[in-house]
Amino acid sequence: MFYKHIVRNDFFQLLGPFKTATEELSTSTHPIISLVYNVKKLLLHQLHPTAQDSHAIAEMKNAMRADLEPR
Repeated sequence: MFYKHIVRNDFFQLLGPFKTATEELSTSTHPIISLVYNVKKLLLHQLHPTAQDSHAIAEMKNAMRADLEPR
């Protein structure tokens, strides 16, 4: 498997913003569109690869961002 060598901490770092977004939206009694928009905007920002990302993490970020952008 291509991603076999990825360190667990890389996955935690990659998925951390999604956990935060889920908690933010689930604790709101009435999530309004502006909150949802801001959470999506934050996720898209977090999904831009950085110089510290491994090649595999950068590819996953690009794929996840490409899937989330048109929504």
